[in-house]
Amino acid sequence: MTLASALCAGMLAGCGGGTSASDNGGSSADSGSSGNAYNISVIVKLTDGHFNKVMAGAKAYADEHDNVKVDIQSPTSATSYDEQVNMIETSLGNPSIDALVLAPLQSNSASTLVANTDKVVIALDTDFTSDKKLAFVGTGNKDAAKSGGTAAVEAAKANGVDKPTVLIVTGVQGDETHEARLAGYKEGVEEAGGEVVDAVLRWSGREGCNCNGIRYADVSGRH
Repeated sequence: MTLASALCAGMLAGCGGGTSASDNGGSSADSGSSGNAYNISVIVKLTDGHFNKVMAGAKAYADEHDNVKVDIQSPTSATSYDEQVNMIETSLGNPSIDALVLAPLQSNSASTLVANTDKVVIALDTDFTSDKKLAFVGTGNKDAAKSGGTAAVEAAKANGVDKPTVLIVTGVQGDETHEARLAGYKEGVEEAGGEVVDAVLRWSGREGCNCNGIRYADVSGRH
């Protein structure tokens, strides 16, 4: 999150951006003596252990830079799509906001929403396709998942399983993070000599799910 904030501030400074600082009711630092600040809207997916760290990073960056203010928002759940859409539309339509750092619940929706903006936009945690996007700050999800799939099959073979079969329990459909992880797991499993028997969309905020009476770990990850 510190990197995302730095990219926003650096891009805005290079473009001569920045408006009079205003308090939008979120977490923010006081403006500097110049009376001007870069106002950055940070919208995450939800409030949990992972995104609490993200929000702490954004606050820390604002605290360390007098010319940066951040307004942090989060929907009430990982499936509160309309709520997050409203947050995004409000931020993009607010003339006092200079940049948006966004961890979208739905990548396709994010692409559509930012299509006509002239604000700096950074994708966080979950990528989305847009020529308005300055950068993506997050994990190389496909490569990481491929490594995990390979390791799982190799571990099963080491335990005497000749042809490991794998059920992948993934998250929210339409989320590019989950789609990339799903593709990576499949590739890793199959290249290592295993077989993916099914991929189930089940995650709704729990650590795992109960699929057909059997509890499986959410191997795709939660974010």
